[in-house]
Amino acid sequence: MNKIRTQKNKAAKNGFTLVELLFACAILGFMLTITLVTFIGVFRFYIWSRTTRTTQEAARQVLNTMTRNIQDRKIYQITGSGQNLCLNSVTPTVNEKSSEIYLDTTTHVVAQQPFADVNCQNSSASPTIISPQSVAITALKFTQVKGPGPSPTTSVVIDMEVTNGVVDTVGPNAGKCRPADNFCDQATFTTAVMQR
Repeated sequence: MNKIRTQKNKAAKNGFTLVELLFACAILGFMLTITLVTFIGVFRFYIWSRTTRTTQEAARQVLNTMTRNIQDRKIYQITGSGQNLCLNSVTPTVNEKSSEIYLDTTTHVVAQQPFADVNCQNSSASPTIISPQSVAITALKFTQVKGPGPSPTTSVVIDMEVTNGVVDTVGPNAGKCRPADNFCDQATFTTAVMQR
């Protein structure tokens, strides 16, 4: 009989008490919470960096296209509060003597419209979209700058705001990222283009 009781006591000592199990569950829950929070943070950083990279690539593409167009033509005038840039062709063709680079505020794209005359009137064809559809160009401004000296060089400063994400269309936040959109990225890019 004593032998049976001793075996029962040993078996009871080999198991876990309820308090030990509760502590083990609490520690396991704490470790899982830390792991999950870290994983979510890394995932958010990955999404944010991918969005930023996409925004920068799109802005570089648009700025390079506008830079080539400005360098290959002569500046005629800047209109529309700086949003429209009219360029005259150096070697005008019958169909295109000038073209205008402008921001389409309804679709948030930068486009180039060819014209059959030298002052950006009487469009000769449909516009070509310069900016990719993956981002929204929410602001675009051209500023003409003349350098000093007897034969000043002319350059154009381009200020452009690029948004990658959902853009508010109405209200006080119009043209900006929605306040609840954590993955929306908005950046301003500025470059100066000198005429050749």
